[in-house]
Amino acid sequence: MLVTSFDEVFNKNKHVVSMAIYKCKIYKNREHYEQIGYIALWNAYNQFNGVEEEFEPYAYVFVKNAILTAMCKHICFMARWLSSGIQKEV
Repeated sequence: MLVTSFDEVFNKNKHVVSMAIYKCKIYKNREHYEQIGYIALWNAYNQFNGVEEEFEPYAYVFVKNAILTAMCKHICFMARWLSSGIQKEV
């Protein structure tokens, strides 16, 4: 990978975040998941070695996994929160 600044990489690949959000069918809390995607794009940029693969597919997988992980954590939190609320009412 050529030595480029993150600003250049971000401007060239920010559509990757939108693509991942679209593929995950996110329509609520879109801004929250965009932020998670941008942070994942930053992490992908820092961990990319540039020898074996191109950056865009690598970043897409990285971003999509970060978004799916955040969705799972949110679902698990809501399930625990709702189940604890039901137990207190009984």
